[in-house]
Amino acid sequence: MRLLRRRLQQFVTIQTETAVRHIASSYPYDNRGSERLSLRDNADEITAQQSAELTVRVRSADVDIIESRLTRLSYAPKIAQAMLRQQQASAPLLFVRSPAAEVSCCRGRG
Repeated sequence: MRLLRRRLQQFVTIQTETAVRHIASSYPYDNRGSERLSLRDNADEITAQQSAELTVRVRSADVDIIESRLTRLSYAPKIAQAMLRQQQASAPLLFVRSPAAEVSCCRGRG
């Protein structure tokens, strides 16, 4: 019985990781103003798709998915740095006149 339970847990773990990777690689983190779904802005819709995919994947083991959700996304350091650079590059520029300087420039929040 223990061996069967352990194998079932391994199967569900593998299928869960596969479903998460598939969903996470199917959508951008941020939609950058487009109408496309993104992991950051459309968590409910994407979580529903993830639950549906996971349900199909574990059906053969007679497992019911009660709930699934993305709680944390981690990116490799190089990818995270590239995302940060892209986010900073797309931030609006603010030009401020001040008595101390003719014109100063700084990046504002998007």
